[in-house]
Amino acid sequence: MNTTAPEYSFDLLFERAISEWPAELELNIIIPNSIISEVYTVKDLGRIADDLGCRHIGRPDEIFMRCLHDSIFSSVHSAAILLNKIRIIDLRKETIKLKLEGKLISAMSNKNLGWDEQDLKLITDYLTVESGK
Repeated sequence: MNTTAPEYSFDLLFERAISEWPAELELNIIIPNSIISEVYTVKDLGRIADDLGCRHIGRPDEIFMRCLHDSIFSSVHSAAILLNKIRIIDLRKETIKLKLEGKLISAMSNKNLGWDEQDLKLITDYLTVESGK
């Protein structure tokens, strides 16, 4: 039984999320961490992801869109070590889905993140529907 509204299917959420990102991102300015050599920052990437995620605060889709934007950020951040630029449409959809679902599962188990019961029900419904595909 599909208890999740169609607009919360991964495919539609993903299309909405990537449409909010710039079509192409310049990744050529990497700022290394002076203490931990494996850690780095990509100039402006965090700000872009935060700004996009904040647009959804208070909306019914907040849990999905904020986690999706964070998942996209994570993938782009990883790619930045190898690429000078990336087209957002070239991201692996399957990888973003795995990252998103990992974040949603973490949100369900970590009550300190502040998601309410309605958000947690949306997550449960989403995961039930997506796992049956």
